Amino acid sequence: MNRKRKIVFLIDAIGAFLSALLLLIILLFFQQETGIPPDVLKILIVIAGFYFFFSVFCYFMIKESWRKMLRILIGLNLIYCVLSLAVVLLFWNELTVPGKLYLFPDVLVLLFLINFERRQLDLFSAPGKS
Repeated sequence: MNRKRKIVFLIDAIGAFLSALLLLIILLFFQQETGIPPDVLKILIVIAGFYFFFSVFCYFMIKESWRKMLRILIGLNLIYCVLSLAVVLLFWNELTVPGKLYLFPDVLVLLFLINFERRQLDLFSAPGKS
């Protein structure tokens, strides 16, 4: 797999790491200020951590089936996006303004990332591209 294709997995890994780190910081220091329930934060941290390791694995190990792995990653990111929206809807009354201000941009970043990954998949899947 060439370097241009691999960068998509690296970008996703960095994003997943930053998400897990920010959620951990919120859990440890700002949970009450955001209103996001601690159990929900823990679940989101575990999922973001899994996505980080999955993306790192793909970046370093995947040679041939990168399209399949990128499709899986896009699907996982869609699931995380829906989960984040569900947190907003289910806990709307408990969320504070800072909690909402964290979750809404998180969803927007995910949608941007999913769109970027889809475009990369289409670009590198076009005839004549390797």
